[in-house]
Amino acid sequence: MNSLAYRLYATVLAFGLIVFSSTINTKANPLTVIELFTSQGCSSCPPADEYLAELSEDPSVLALTLPVDYWDYLGWRDTNGRKEHTQRQYLYAKTLKKRSVYTPQIVVNGVADAVGSDRRNVQSLINTVAPFSVPVSVHQNANTYIASIGAGDVPDGTMVAVWLVFFDKKSRVNIPRGENSGKKIAYHNVVRSMRMISVWEGKALKLTIAKSDVMRAGTDSCAIIVQSEKDGRLGPIVGAALLI
Repeated sequence: MNSLAYRLYATVLAFGLIVFSSTINTKANPLTVIELFTSQGCSSCPPADEYLAELSEDPSVLALTLPVDYWDYLGWRDTNGRKEHTQRQYLYAKTLKKRSVYTPQIVVNGVADAVGSDRRNVQSLINTVAPFSVPVSVHQNANTYIASIGAGDVPDGTMVAVWLVFFDKKSRVNIPRGENSGKKIAYHNVVRSMRMISVWEGKALKLTIAKSDVMRAGTDSCAIIVQSEKDGRLGPIVGAALLI
C-alpha cells in the first residue's frame, strides 16, 4: 500500500471510529411518555411509585412522576406536590371523560389511562397506544441544545405546544404522618416544572435552548415534549426527546 493510499485508509478508519463512538454515546429517544399522578398521602400509591421506578430505567420510555396536592388534608403535605400537577390531571380528566381524578393514575402518551399499579394494563397500553407522529431529536454543542422537530399534520382548531419538562431523577422522602406514616419512599423522575417554549405549526422547526437556562432550573434532568391541545383539553403527545 503506497503512502497516499495508507493515509486515506487511516483517515477513513479514524472517521469510522469517530462515528461509531458518537453512535454509542447518543441517547435513544423515548417512544412512549408515561405520567404518573401520585401522592405521598395516598396509601395505594407506593406500588405504583415502585413500578414507575422500573419504567424509568427503560430507555424507550420517558416516565415522569407528577405528585398532586389534593390529598394534603389527610395529615401530611406532599413535599413534592404541585398545584400545576393537579391542574394538569384535571385537564386529562376532561380529555379522558373521567368524572373525577384519582391516584395512582398513569396516563400514556396523553391518550389513555390506567391505575398506576396495574402493571398488566399499563403494559398493554404501552404496547397499543398510537406511536409518536412527529420526530423529535436533540443535539448539543458547548453552550446550547438544538431541538429539531419534524414536519407533520396539525388538525384544524388544534394548538401543538412545545414544552420543556424539568425533573429530578430521584427524591427520597421520609413520611412521618398521614396514610403512609413511617415509610421512606423513593420517587423517580419527579417533575419540578414545565415551561412552554414554542408552538409547532406543522412545519419543520429548530429551537436553540441555552444550557445555562436549563441548568438554572436546578434539576438534574430535562426533556422536551410536543403535545396537542384543543378546546381546553390536553391531547396526544406527538413527540418527545431527552435533553439531559
